[in-house]
Amino acid sequence: MPRRNKTPRFDYSAAAVHPDVLLDVLIGRAVSGKSSPWPTARGFEWKGSFEDTYNEGGDNKQLLLWAIEDCAQRGTPVPKWAAKALHDILFRDVARGRITKWKDAFGPIRTDQQRQIRPRRHMVAVWRKVCELNKAGCKDWVKLYEDVADEFGIGIGKAREYYGTMQKFMEERGPDVCMELREKSDIA
Repeated sequence: MPRRNKTPRFDYSAAAVHPDVLLDVLIGRAVSGKSSPWPTARGFEWKGSFEDTYNEGGDNKQLLLWAIEDCAQRGTPVPKWAAKALHDILFRDVARGRITKWKDAFGPIRTDQQRQIRPRRHMVAVWRKVCELNKAGCKDWVKLYEDVADEFGIGIGKAREYYGTMQKFMEERGPDVCMELREKSDIA
């Protein structure tokens, strides 16, 4: 049976924000253990809080920065554990010359992870463009995906994948994400 594309049941182009803002929300959801189409590092396992996940050790050192960023976005004080951890890195390690590289302070930036996430920066914009073109009356899905793929410099398969992944996610989690978008726009 041939695969059929359906007209989007869930139109979050109404989440009329810049695609980067929605992408920021999706990345924030991923690093805080919430459902998200954004990939996390191989082996990443959320332990229920930034502190617990950070204290687990391993390659979770960047979680300290994500915890501080989360507080900054929400306008809340940085928790004592995070302030102490950052203080120790800066004053005990960096300032005393014990560490001189980013990876020693905050963990490695993995090239395999970068290869996986770099093209995904277009995921939200691709999804919104497909929704927009479909809403404008384009029902030729092959042409639609070709046009979108050309616009973003990706393959047709990637355009389909990004649209399908985002559409499914937004159908399942859209209201939660829209709430987070509203909160983010209230803060900004």
